[in-house]
Parts: sequence; structure tokens; C-alpha cells
Amino acid sequence: MFMYVNRTATDAGLSNCNGGAGPQFRLGIVSSASCDLRVGDSYFRYDTLEYAAGFLDFTPTGDINDSANVVDQLALLLVASKLSEPSRALIQGVFNSILDEDQNAAKVAQEVAQLLIMSTPEYSTTTNLVAPNHIERQPTPPDTLKPNTDYNALVFINLFGGMDSLNMLTPHPNGCQALYDEYVEARGDNLALNYTAGEILEIPIGADPTTQPSQPCSIFGVNSHLDELQQMYNDGDAIFFANIGTLSKPVNAANYRGETKVRLFSHFDMKEESMKVDGNGASATGIMGRIADIMGEDLVVGQITLDRTLEILYGDPAVGRKVDVVSSKTKGVDQFYRVSTKVPGVSCPLSLILYGVSTLSQLDLISSYFLHFPSIKPASSKRDNLIQAILALNNQTEPGESGIHANFWSQAVVDTYNESEDYRTLLGPVADSPDIPQQGIGPCLNQIYKLMTLRTNRTVNQDLFGCEMVS
Repeated sequence: MFMYVNRTATDAGLSNCNGGAGPQFRLGIVSSASCDLRVGDSYFRYDTLEYAAGFLDFTPTGDINDSANVVDQLALLLVASKLSEPSRALIQGVFNSILDEDQNAAKVAQEVAQLLIMSTPEYSTTTNLVAPNHIERQPTPPDTLKPNTDYNALVFINLFGGMDSLNMLTPHPNGCQALYDEYVEARGDNLALNYTAGEILEIPIGADPTTQPSQPCSIFGVNSHLDELQQMYNDGDAIFFANIGTLSKPVNAANYRGETKVRLFSHFDMKEESMKVDGNGASATGIMGRIADIMGEDLVVGQITLDRTLEILYGDPAVGRKVDVVSSKTKGVDQFYRVSTKVPGVSCPLSLILYGVSTLSQLDLISSYFLHFPSIKPASSKRDNLIQAILALNNQTEPGESGIHANFWSQAVVDTYNESEDYRTLLGPVADSPDIPQQGIGPCLNQIYKLMTLRTNRTVNQDLFGCEMVS
């Protein structure tokens, strides 16, 4: 249970959104499908925990207003009492500051203390060796750009959904009558593209046979709705890879079940395999991630996916390259542990998808405090105080006296906060491209455009981007 709560708590704060370890927030009626609280005040109420994937249903014994008593018991349950004394004192101070504003807020103070313990290296690792030295941990410095290197970007776009690929690129009767007739017979008159009705545009393979060897047609056809794609092909800006798939060896209809290592007719499995490009079915890495692993030996390479993680960008875990997940739906990246200034509450599963870098949550850990007391407006100072508490819990540790995994966790927390703020600062002022539409996959491409224009500020030589349009 606690391993699951560890993951979901950092994903969803004090709410049950995204499977989080906390309560469901209701707006008069149950609305489990959406956690985006847009309207409010008197209708907000801090509600039941029954829909949470995991939570600590615990009432401390003794004085529930005594911070030392409550934090001691939480530390026993969550980290086997291995919470360091400096961290213990800091969490007690936050607990007391909540009670200073309202003496009846003991339950809220307990929940905030619980989540702060979950942000410590003691909670996220098994080590007993965590010795903070009160020195502020600095973010990892950026890599140094390799000079005199031309910038290039590789953008992967996955049109995930119901596209009928057999009606995208087809034989064309002008250059392949026999195969076109076979295509019409196989698809049927109602499904096949009709040449006489103007439903097919020409895609010539070119006059030089050495550049287009072994093609069954001199002219292929493309769906007439893809006229811009035809123009890109004619201009030399697009290429078709037809009839490709994942096979480890030649197979036929009689033996493919036993001889293939991947599930050939599963939509989701084929999506995953198309991102791995490993015919042996053994790789857990993506093709672009493996490219980045090699390029990164000599160049500074950015790896960014938009809105969601995509397997194609992830390389060898032993190399340890990170992939940033950036929003395409907003002006940049939302604040780390975001606090709404309009409505007391939280940003939930949508926040993880819509509001930017999601290597850690941007959600407000003390949101339930504001829900309990709507008259208290969330102020930037409160957010800043909370962030400072989290960062202080992950300060530097004494060399040789702290475990390597604890140090790795704390450095990741500090780096994530600073990178989130850097993205916000850089992306916020950049205008959208006037040539990219705002609907469909446009927002994703717009954000990639802006990230490309900021390549010098981001100190990268090359970029690898991943974007998925879900139908």
C-alpha cells in the first residue's frame, strides 16, 4: 500500500485525483470524472476519502494538537521512525503554523505533516542514513553547449486512433491499374477510394529507379483530404514508409503465432512496438531514446514529450537520461505545487496532463486547509513557504553519512522545482506561431515551435520531441 501511496501522493497531492492518496472534492454533487474546481466558495466541501486509491486512515493517540506527538507517530508509521531530527523539527514547525491560524485545524495539520514526510528522502528510499547539514541543495548545472554545431530537431508525431491507413496511401490506377483493381476488390466499392470521383491524388515514385527500387507501382495515390501532404511529398519535405511493421523473422499465416515475439494484431501493442523498433521484442527502450543515448555522448540533447509520456523518447535506464513532459495546453508550465488564486482548492488529474512538467506534482499539498477555511485566500507567500519547506527537507547531506539513493531523490526534487520554474519563465512570454492552428494537434506543434525558438536559452545542441494526437 505505502509504495502505491508514495507514487500517487506525489502525483495528486491531498486529492483522490489520478488515483491520489486523499479525499474526493465535491461540488454539491459527486463529480468523480473531473477534479477541476472552477466554481466555489460555499459549495466547496472537504469530503469523503472512500474514493481514494490509498490513504492513511489514522488518528494519533494522545494530544492531537501536540506536533511532536503527531509527527512522531506518523514517522513511525511511514518511515519506521528514521526521520532525521532536522526534518522532524521542520515538519513540526509547519504543523504548529497551521494551528496558529486556527486551533481547530489539527486534522488538516496532520494531513500536511503526512504529505511532507512523503516528500522526504527517508520516505522514498530504504536507507537509514540521511544526515541533513542545513546547507541549501543547489540544482544540477546545465551541460555546456558544444560550439559550432548546427541545431537540428527530430519531431515524432503519433496520430493515435482510427486512421484507416489502407485508405491513406493506395495504388493509383494511372500507374498501377492491376494492383488498384485488387485493392478495390479487397476493400469493396463502399470503402475503396474512387479515382473517378476525385478521391485520390497522385504520388509519383520518381523517374530514377535507383532511388525507388522494387516498387510495384510507378504512381501511388493518397487520400484527397491529404492534399497538403501530397504537396510536402512533391516538395521533398515528406516521405512514406509503407507496409512496415515489427517482425523478428519471415512468417506466414500458418506459423506466425508461434514464431513472432510480439502481438501483431493488438492496436496498443503495435503502438508500443512502433516506438521501440526492436524486432526481437526484448527492448524496454524507445528508438529515439537510444538515439539520444548515443548523441548525448558528444552533444547536449533535449528530450521532451508533450502532455504525456511516450515510450519512444526513453533510452537505456543505465545511461540515466531524463525526459521532460511539457504541456501544450497553457502558456508554459504551471507552478510547482500550484495554488489557485481564484478558488480555494486543487488542480487534479487534468493538472498533470495540462499544466506542464510532470516529473513531480505541481499540486497544492495544503489545499484541504483552504477548503476547510475558504475565507483564507491562498497567497503566494503560503505557496512559497510550502516550497521552501519541501526544499529544506531535501537539503544537502553530510558526505559519507547519507545513502546514495536518498541523495539522488533529494537532488531530483530540487532539480524538478528549478526546471519547472525555468520552463515557466522561458515559455510564458513567447507568442504562438501564426502559421500553426489552435485546434487538433496545433497546440502541441505550437509548443514545440516555441521550445525550438528557445533552444539557446535551454542550452541544447539538438532536440528530440514526441507528440501524440489522440482521436
